[in-house]
Amino acid sequence: MTNKLADPRTLAAHPDNPRIHPAGQSASLRATIGHIGVIKEVIVNQRTGRLLNGHLRVQLAIEEGIEALPTKYVDLDEQEERLLLALFDHLAEMADVDHSRLTVLLDDLPAQEGRLQALIAEIRTEYAPRELLDDGQGDLAVQNTARLTIDPGVRIQIGPIRMCAPQEWFDRWQQTLPDADNRTIARIIETRLGFVPNPSPAD
Repeated sequence: MTNKLADPRTLAAHPDNPRIHPAGQSASLRATIGHIGVIKEVIVNQRTGRLLNGHLRVQLAIEEGIEALPTKYVDLDEQEERLLLALFDHLAEMADVDHSRLTVLLDDLPAQEGRLQALIAEIRTEYAPRELLDDGQGDLAVQNTARLTIDPGVRIQIGPIRMCAPQEWFDRWQQTLPDADNRTIARIIETRLGFVPNPSPAD
């Protein structure tokens, strides 16, 4: 592996990159780059010249007129390249968060402006309720996350299972099952997902 600075205009996006970057992420990253610059290296396969990680950073660097990006060059064959493209971000997303440490870290940050302050507020709100959701009882816990996502949604947890549904879907469920309690809704979702068998007519 080789580390060096590269002109972002010379870095070719991978045609099979599966990542889609919503406007909110772009705005947050742009604000971060404007405040502290680009810190994390982008990854390029030196055999093919294709970008494997950091597509949004490259795009924003070009738009902001940044002429040199920290770049890590790796030597991979075609299959290894596709494996890294598929797994790299997913592996990072598997990391969990120590909520108490995150809270201390956020509390110690000085006040920011604009999008950075909004991003800090989103992170604080997203992770703070998690211990309340982890009741371990199998009950359905619902948290409205409309302020946390670009596409407003509802975060749902059944025991250890977490999912996020569009707000309109959840509204439709409530209209369809107006008198159902949380446990009944949880049972329906578990059945639809195949975690429990469909109830028999005798049930």
